[in-house]
Amino acid sequence: MVRTCPFCNRNVMEKDKWCPWCGKKLSDQVETTVNPIKAQEPAVTTPEPAQSASPTTSPVPTMTELPMPENQAIEQYLLRARIEKMNEKLKEAKEKINQYLTKIEAQGATISDDDIQELKVLVQKIKTKRDELVRKKIDLPFEENLLQKRQEIEGKLRKVQNTFMTQKISEVAFNKLKEEYESELNQIKAKMTQQNHFEQILKTKLEKRQKILEEELEVLKAKLEIQELTEESYQERLKTTQKELDDIKLVLSKLIA
Repeated sequence: MVRTCPFCNRNVMEKDKWCPWCGKKLSDQVETTVNPIKAQEPAVTTPEPAQSASPTTSPVPTMTELPMPENQAIEQYLLRARIEKMNEKLKEAKEKINQYLTKIEAQGATISDDDIQELKVLVQKIKTKRDELVRKKIDLPFEENLLQKRQEIEGKLRKVQNTFMTQKISEVAFNKLKEEYESELNQIKAKMTQQNHFEQILKTKLEKRQKILEEELEVLKAKLEIQELTEESYQERLKTTQKELDDIKLVLSKLIA
């Protein structure tokens, strides 16, 4: 076999120990083996699994202050509580009238026009008082009657569930109705968050005021005992303070927060 002399670059035999052309000892040449440079392979990066995008939900704005004057908010809640009471009175009055008429009819007695007119006047007075309160109402900064609407939707969900369990409706109809009601329910819950924020702030303010008024009552009583206040002055201030305290308790009883 032929190889090349590293000194003169001429061909020599494989078995030659000396170059016949330049006389150099071939064995003296340190053979250096150069490893061929491999083409650098591109680094393989294992792609990370794509993370499923979590559903984005719009953040619910959190109130830090009431969006309406505190006194106005209290007045509006009081109006609603009093209207509710007037409706209850109206319902009771109508029930009493029906019971009275039924009793008269059962006894075979008659009722005079004056009696009928008196009953009508009673009902009309209640209606007039209620309507006066209704006219003073202004909108609150959130949709009202949400709790009632939520209960209605939850009732529909239970009803459609029970109907499906008795195999009176198909699975397709059940799934469609369930999806529709759950969507409405989620919308109502989102709206109720705003109401909860409003009422939580109002509740905190009212509870502080309630504590102050209760302390004022104790001070008034003490002033009466040490005769700093006359009985007349005490009763007058007691009436004013107690009325405000009763109003606060009534509003607190109507808050859902």
